[in-house]
Amino acid sequence: MKPIVLFMVCVCSFSLLCSNCPAGKKDSSIAVHHEWGKLKEVIVGIGDGLIMPEYNDKVNFIYDKKYIASMKEKGGKPAMDVDPENAVKVIEQINNFVDTLRSMGIKVYRPRRLNKTESGYLDYIQKGQMQLYARDPILVIGNNVIETAIKVPMRAKEKFPLRDIITKRLKDNSGAVNYIAVPSVNPGFGEDGIYLEGGDVLLNGYDIYVGNSGHGSNQAGIDWLQNVLGPKYTVHAIKVNPEFEHLDCVLSLPRPGLMVICRDGITGKLPEKIRDWDAIEVSLDEAKQLGANLLVVDENTCIVDKQHHRVAEELRKRGIKVTEIPYDAVATWGGAFRCSHHPLIRESVLSPTPEAIVTGATLPDKDQQRLKKIFRPASLFKDQAPPPKPDYAAPGAWAALPDRKDDADVAPPNTRYPEAQKDAAADVFLIHPTGYVKLDSWNGPVDDPDAVKAVSLVMKYLASAFNAATCVYAPRYRQATLYAFLDYETDSGIQALDLAYSDVERAFEHYVNSYNRGRPFILAGHSQGSNHGLRLLQEKIIGTPLQERLIAAYLVGMAIPDSIPGISPSGSSNDAGCVISWTSYTTNGNPQFLTSDMAIWQGGQYRKCAGLSLVQVNPLSWKLHGGAVPASLNPGSLPYYDPSGAPPALVRKVTGADASGPVLIIAKPGVPGFPGSGPNLPILNADFGDYHNYDYVLFYESIRKNAVDRVRDFVRKSR
Repeated sequence: MKPIVLFMVCVCSFSLLCSNCPAGKKDSSIAVHHEWGKLKEVIVGIGDGLIMPEYNDKVNFIYDKKYIASMKEKGGKPAMDVDPENAVKVIEQINNFVDTLRSMGIKVYRPRRLNKTESGYLDYIQKGQMQLYARDPILVIGNNVIETAIKVPMRAKEKFPLRDIITKRLKDNSGAVNYIAVPSVNPGFGEDGIYLEGGDVLLNGYDIYVGNSGHGSNQAGIDWLQNVLGPKYTVHAIKVNPEFEHLDCVLSLPRPGLMVICRDGITGKLPEKIRDWDAIEVSLDEAKQLGANLLVVDENTCIVDKQHHRVAEELRKRGIKVTEIPYDAVATWGGAFRCSHHPLIRESVLSPTPEAIVTGATLPDKDQQRLKKIFRPASLFKDQAPPPKPDYAAPGAWAALPDRKDDADVAPPNTRYPEAQKDAAADVFLIHPTGYVKLDSWNGPVDDPDAVKAVSLVMKYLASAFNAATCVYAPRYRQATLYAFLDYETDSGIQALDLAYSDVERAFEHYVNSYNRGRPFILAGHSQGSNHGLRLLQEKIIGTPLQERLIAAYLVGMAIPDSIPGISPSGSSNDAGCVISWTSYTTNGNPQFLTSDMAIWQGGQYRKCAGLSLVQVNPLSWKLHGGAVPASLNPGSLPYYDPSGAPPALVRKVTGADASGPVLIIAKPGVPGFPGSGPNLPILNADFGDYHNYDYVLFYESIRKNAVDRVRDFVRKSR
């Protein structure tokens, strides 16, 4: 399980509004949105006072073994004593760099030298001193100034002189700025801390790319950054070859559509948005000499180390003006031009995406427009009166209750596990998926005739899978319309999800207070239902006495992170108190909507699921990321049938399943009963390899048996 990352942030009170700015004064607000924005103000490090990093066992996990012998020999000694020629050259080169920037009209701030007290900070862990690289101790993202948490202990002190610059600079700021800090690293500087370093972070508007090589930023830091930036930003984790410390050692973005990259320096996939950009390729040897670490002045101007003339020529071929100056001595300390500076102001145009927009699918414009025409409600959410609120004390507000005859009571005639709600020792609280697609409202009335029919079918198909093991409770709720997940232009979609969840929350509270009577229970859902179930799990179950009674959460057909604080994914067929999910595709299906675009609840807010590692449990083996299980071991799928009739017989051996990758891979069913939705729906459509609508029924009998097994084992262990 990934580290549990709480939403912790220290927010300083620096919100200086434009009204504080003298009349007629030019805007001078700290803001950086893109790597290529025109550089106006910058902090550049200093080469004075270098002390060689000391080695001890406490920092063994940080450094490559090839540096350890040298550190043991020279650690703690002033660079002027160890290699005076290099030390002098470092100062000369970084000062020449500053002169070059100032000659271009860029305002440059320089940090003061560390004072005696600061210089001794954390010496008990590691001695050493360096102020060359202003990139790492801070981050400027949009209007946020973030003090980072650096993994190398001797570098943690570098933030103090930079803090002075930021504090003074904010007094002249013309706009609001959030000055925040990553939670302090644990005193022992262990591997399990929250680490985030500026050299790992590249900006592309609302897309933020963060490297993870094992030597700098880690997943806990990446998760923290996403939580802090909120839903309008998507933070993408990029795996970096551990031969490099930071992402900017192997990747630069000089302008939109162009990157300088060492592909051997990146072990994971590039984010889709930049994957197909024109690339200036840098070899592994060039990257180790910082050939990809250049300074972007603006979209048409760069500064490159003289030793990387080939890279400079490639930039010139693409119409970029390049200034080449020597920086080889500075590079011997592990960083080059990008490392040495941190921008405070870069001028660039940020797309007008409103802060609250978090829904929407990545689709060609023609598909977007077609879906808008077919599914988008006629007016904004805020301009509509919501449908009447359901009263969960009334039986009519429930699609399924165990003490009456309803659609959740059915079972296929050839199942090995007959309906047994009367004698069940546990409950299921099931949240149904989307069944409302009309244009008159963002949320469907619970008594809408078409929605009632759709929910009835869901009870027969999905809810019934649990009736051999549990009493079935399934509320009706003012479900968000399908377009709530596709709206990329307004915040109506997220407001519709909020309203729908408010009903689910009230229904669950009524279930707990009026129906549950202290019994163990399963939480289950599909699609939109699983989306609300994920939020319910975090807000109402985890960390409460209810969690002790949770058998499992089957949150299928949704992007479910595998790092939810307080709960783990299921790893076997009888794990208890766990979360289970899968999303079904054939090999030609496109999973982006449910693995990158989907808005889910995490850390107290909605955010895109891009960059998250997701739960994929194989529903035939019940193993997390379980490998291929053949169709011969699938005990029964439930084909589509006339909703007015009784369920048909289960069909065995319809498909196998392989959850070893990012989604569940199935074979296209070779029998009738699993139709697609036609050519006009580019997502959630079996015709295009997306078997979202059949996540449950393809594995119906396996789910039925697993529910029986988990309930039996849970009850037995609870006695």
